Amino acid sequence: MCPHHDSFDRPSLGFLTWKAPQTLRNTLQSWSSVDPSLFSERFVFCQELDPRETRCAEEYGYTVVGRRENLGIQGGFKAMAAHGSSSCLLLLENDCMLACAAESAAAQITAAVRALADNLVVAMKLERQRLPDDASWHPPSRFKRYWGLPGKDTPGHRLRRLLRPIEARSTIGWSIAATPCPEIHFPDAVTRHPDGFFQTSSRFIAWSNRGIMISKSWFLNTLLPFADAHPGRHKVNGKDDLEVPVNCPAHRRWWREQAFPVGWMTPGLTVHHRLDRTSEDEKGPYRPPIEPSR
Repeated sequence: MCPHHDSFDRPSLGFLTWKAPQTLRNTLQSWSSVDPSLFSERFVFCQELDPRETRCAEEYGYTVVGRRENLGIQGGFKAMAAHGSSSCLLLLENDCMLACAAESAAAQITAAVRALADNLVVAMKLERQRLPDDASWHPPSRFKRYWGLPGKDTPGHRLRRLLRPIEARSTIGWSIAATPCPEIHFPDAVTRHPDGFFQTSSRFIAWSNRGIMISKSWFLNTLLPFADAHPGRHKVNGKDDLEVPVNCPAHRRWWREQAFPVGWMTPGLTVHHRLDRTSEDEKGPYRPPIEPSR
């Protein structure tokens, strides 16, 4: 379990980046309003040490660490976790832009650290929730396949739950981003905590790399050893992606059966906002959406 509270006073903050200097700059700029003293250290892990990214990191006051080669997402997160000096790690990809006021960010980060220190969770999701009053909101696809919004549960939803009950159960945690009161609709799976977060478990929600605060000991000694020993078939740019071995059909039973306590801070801090990709990235190159002609 998590170490004593004293070792969780301030988290290490690390960003993982690979040849996306515009995205990195936008993200670090968004975080510049947050008091650096909230963190025991701040660093950017630069894959292949792109000079545009190292200069950007230094400009915003971050320590530059990294490798001459691209370790991939899983390898990069592993190296960042090993580098972080705190027992509590806030590890972010380079497109995790801050999307809340600095005061709210500080309060949520402090609450997340406290939840980890008190052994309530081993991981805290910090990705911002978009609820129905947000014009850009839409229910998470994982959730809406099996569950209708309140009052909109259809025969199709019920049939899919009947045919695939385990899969349906594993998506319940996404109700946190699908309904304002998930603890009412799924009381056996979701709890609203007084510190401003929802608590669920890995039985009900998949692992996600995006916007996550974690216990360093749990990450390095439990999650990563499993992922390293059970690589998934799908690679990203020829490298392992932590989400694949943990969530793929061949291995996700382990994640569910562990019932790791997972939190989701509300309203959340980060949104996914990418501006560029290297031409070497199999996901790219990034092309901005074409504005419709008027």
